[in-house]
Amino acid sequence: RTPGAGVLDFPASTASFCPPVQGATSLRKRDTAGGGGDGLAGGQSQQASNPLPSGPPESDGSGAVGSDSLGSYLLLSLATWLRLLLNFAVLVGATIGQAIYTVAVGLAALLFPIYVLIPKVVFEKVVNFFFFLGYRIYLTRVGEWLHHLTLWQMKRAKTPAHSKHLRPTRLKSCDVLPIPLMSDNYAYLIVDRSSNHAAVVDPCDPEEVLRVVNERACQLTMVLTTHRHHDHAGGNRWLLARYPRLRIVGGIGEGSAGVTKELAEGEVLWLGTTSIMAIATPCHTAKHVVFAVAGSGDAPREAPVKVEDTEAVFTGDALFVGGVGAFFHGNGKDMHNSLCVKMAPLPNSAYVFVGHEYTLDHLRFAKWLEPQSQVHSGPAAVRSAVPLVQFVTLVC
Repeated sequence: RTPGAGVLDFPASTASFCPPVQGATSLRKRDTAGGGGDGLAGGQSQQASNPLPSGPPESDGSGAVGSDSLGSYLLLSLATWLRLLLNFAVLVGATIGQAIYTVAVGLAALLFPIYVLIPKVVFEKVVNFFFFLGYRIYLTRVGEWLHHLTLWQMKRAKTPAHSKHLRPTRLKSCDVLPIPLMSDNYAYLIVDRSSNHAAVVDPCDPEEVLRVVNERACQLTMVLTTHRHHDHAGGNRWLLARYPRLRIVGGIGEGSAGVTKELAEGEVLWLGTTSIMAIATPCHTAKHVVFAVAGSGDAPREAPVKVEDTEAVFTGDALFVGGVGAFFHGNGKDMHNSLCVKMAPLPNSAYVFVGHEYTLDHLRFAKWLEPQSQVHSGPAAVRSAVPLVQFVTLVC
């Protein structure tokens, strides 16, 4: 009855679960005859206070065993066994993760002299080879499992949210609620006010996302996935398993986990009276997309949706405050085309919701790179990112 305290309170009928102990009968007779003492009065067995069943229920002397007692015993045994298996699996996973980290640190210590002695070009090629090998492994189910292991470890350590005092943003037809996740990620809950239907962008921690959905008392009907990395798409399969009718949306050809609807560039979905348009922004990943959101107002759905009417854009890992995403599947030219061509029509009044909280690090770098640069806000900041993209292209 009180699992949080680790105490199981069995009814009196479960006294028959415990096998007889040698000498218990004579003790019970002696206590009854003597009126008590330190023993148990009324013929009550000492073993009845044992909270764990040590054997199957016995018959009552007539050869019959109560079905309720047997069922309770089997359910308790099964629950205990499953709990032990779960704890074992979690401990094995944590041990494997720690072992991998230990081996990596040991290899780094052993290879440092080689790094000093061999030519820089050769060393960079070796490092790139192992990096992309690890990256390919990360994109598999192994990486997804490691992502969920990381989530479990952070929850166990009660890691606080990286950002606080976040407030919803009110657009023409919907509200946008930022949800800080992991060490620096953001998910976003888009709630259409007319239908109370909601879409979530990049739910890497599905349990925390559902907590916010329940607090808002809205109906989650759609998941928007900017790209396939597990720190963005890692919660898709978890949500789909619990809500089979949920629509999981991703860029066409990206291969994000659990996607049930691939969206081509310029294609529009509707969340109540809120339009959601995909804009292809390849570079960080091959088929990365950003989502442009606008309210239709009184206009019918048949009316064409224009990029110029965008009220907010969810950029994933294409664009951050003061910086851009890593070039895993492209180069500076690809990023320049994504930001300064594909996203150029976005109005300066549109809100930009980024995928990570990298603001301070990026602004420190920008101040070092361009000490005289001025601060921009809104999508106009995309054009100020051109020197940064050109600089990264030159380095690469």
